[in-house]
Amino acid sequence: MDIRKTATALAALLPLATGAAQATEITLPAGYTAAYGAVYNPATDTSYVAIAADSQSVTFSDAWLAINDIAAQGGPQGWLATIYSAQENSAIANGFAARGLDLWGYRIGAVRGNTRDAFGAIIPDYSGGWFWNGNTSEPMGYANWAPGDPDNLWGNQFTARFQHDGQWDDTSADAGFDALNNVHYNLGFVAEFAGNVSVSAVPEPGSYALMLAGIAAVGCIARRRSGR
Repeated sequence: MDIRKTATALAALLPLATGAAQATEITLPAGYTAAYGAVYNPATDTSYVAIAADSQSVTFSDAWLAINDIAAQGGPQGWLATIYSAQENSAIANGFAARGLDLWGYRIGAVRGNTRDAFGAIIPDYSGGWFWNGNTSEPMGYANWAPGDPDNLWGNQFTARFQHDGQWDDTSADAGFDALNNVHYNLGFVAEFAGNVSVSAVPEPGSYALMLAGIAAVGCIARRRSGR
């Protein structure tokens, strides 16, 4: 069992007893969007956010850097989604399906390997088992692999992605490209955060000019009123 989820669930007992805890707003780093918002799971007192890059595939390292950046900006503790039960798996699949998101190629926090390098990264070991978030003391119990997976098809598939039907597929830690269909995959990742969160909207670059124009207009009105 994930100690983080247990701790956050225990800490949330009092606020949940008096009503739903107010959502903590998080801000995504530049270059990422989460158009479908956050899915809150009261069973674990955690929230899932399906985050996609605006113009590129997301590597396993990219996903972790983005999550760490959210925490550095004052957000709650987060990690690549860990899934310990069918309830959690369904919360992700059904929660985003209800919002219209096809969760194809969204990374989750499963890694295959038994040892870490000097920088703490998992060293692939295909004879070893699967673990959550590279924690070699936390072996995977529940799993929902698609039929035939994990198959290590290309010889480098030691991470996992969440598919639209809630089943999982093993995949490369690098940015993926399907040359046959000329499309990128692994386009995003499911981040999990402690507690109830919401996602703040970051203005697009073109929106800043409109925002500044609006501020200037308000300033002009204020000056006119003060001059009367």
